[in-house]
Amino acid sequence: MTLYFFVSISVVIFLFILSYRLVSTFLENKKAYQVISNFESYNAALQFLMKKAYDITYKDKLLVYSMEATRIDDKQFGVVSKDFANLTLKIMGPRLRKEFVYMFGDDQTLFFNLVDYFNTTYENDEIRKAQQEKLMNPEETT
Repeated sequence: MTLYFFVSISVVIFLFILSYRLVSTFLENKKAYQVISNFESYNAALQFLMKKAYDITYKDKLLVYSMEATRIDDKQFGVVSKDFANLTLKIMGPRLRKEFVYMFGDDQTLFFNLVDYFNTTYENDEIRKAQQEKLMNPEETT
């Protein structure tokens, strides 16, 4: 009787573990499919949040440099980039952060992409500003 009891308990535990793994795999695949199928929505939300954080960061930390027509040093720029990424993560909140971490794979990749967005946007703004100055002062472009 006791052998039958232990065998039946073992079978029940094995079936429970098997069904748990199947369900968790199904849910993981379903979530991955939802992220892929709704990528444009995730991307639009992320772009909105990054643009908002960029505007705040630019006004608070970088506008002074552009008004004085000076270039920010690399160390300070790195600090501002990290501040931008942290601000973006704060604006999105914990629930959206979990979604974006899932989409990017881990926190470091998400953080890297946020910093890369900031650096690229700042460089493009600087290039655009330089081009506008050349257009406004054509005699200086010799």
